Amino acid sequence: FKSLGTLGYIDQVEQWIKDTKAMGKSTSLIGYIKRANQLLNKNDPEMYKLPETEAGLLKILLMFKMSEFTKSLNNVITEDFRNANILVRISKHYEDDPSIPEYKEFISNLYEYLENNKFDGIKVQMTGVDRIYVSLVDYLVRSQLLSIAISVGIVFIIITVTFRSLVYGFFGLVPIIFGLLLNFGTMSYFRIPLDFITSLIASIAVGLGVDNSIHFLIRFSKTEHAIGLKERLKSALIASGIPIFFTSLTLIAGFSVLLFSSFKPILYFGLLISVTMLGCLIGVIFVLPALVYCVKPRAIIEGKEM
Repeated sequence: FKSLGTLGYIDQVEQWIKDTKAMGKSTSLIGYIKRANQLLNKNDPEMYKLPETEAGLLKILLMFKMSEFTKSLNNVITEDFRNANILVRISKHYEDDPSIPEYKEFISNLYEYLENNKFDGIKVQMTGVDRIYVSLVDYLVRSQLLSIAISVGIVFIIITVTFRSLVYGFFGLVPIIFGLLLNFGTMSYFRIPLDFITSLIASIAVGLGVDNSIHFLIRFSKTEHAIGLKERLKSALIASGIPIFFTSLTLIAGFSVLLFSSFKPILYFGLLISVTMLGCLIGVIFVLPALVYCVKPRAIIEGKEM
């Protein structure tokens, strides 16, 4: 990086980055060279640019070396001038916007720009905390979806085998799905980031929520078929509703203690678990009976195995 060609390419890339609204201040060797060139030309603002000749550039680099100023440039250039950095500060930190859509878009656009504007002999790599965080979020999302799919699938198989009915299996998932939707809705509304702690909530909620579903469905399956669907639902709710309600309330109260934590990940954990348990409770007390009454699945009403 001792030629105007390579430095001009860095200047071009840095200027493209500066034009991106989501990005803040950037620092590179280019800024130091431009400033030195300006000072060597009577501090003329119009001379804040790269030297026009290789000799002018060599003069500035030699001046840096003689004054040992190169030691101050270790964060933007190596001593042998074979590796250079463009340090970019994010104008809005990911903690202020957990969805980080602008960063993903910026990285995608930068990759596309670099691909369309290559320079022979220069290999570009992106790194940094925010760059790693973007990749980490993508990994967590994929892991979250996979863990939910596996958990829900296992629960579906357990309920299906227990009641020997696919229909029971599908309806048994209703409270769990309702709780998960409330969980992710809460994360979106309060802008809670998806991290190692919050990514565990969904799988834990599936395990806690399935108990209510099985409890209600067992009570419902044991009710007398001749009394009609409405009375069967009412009887099942009376028999199982109170234990389900107080069990869920106890769990919610227990996890709610974590809301007083000053450590945000623990606070988020308590909030999301409590909200998800509340969603599962609402799902089994209100949503599941209403859905059964509206759909009137024959396998459940007549108690047939499918």
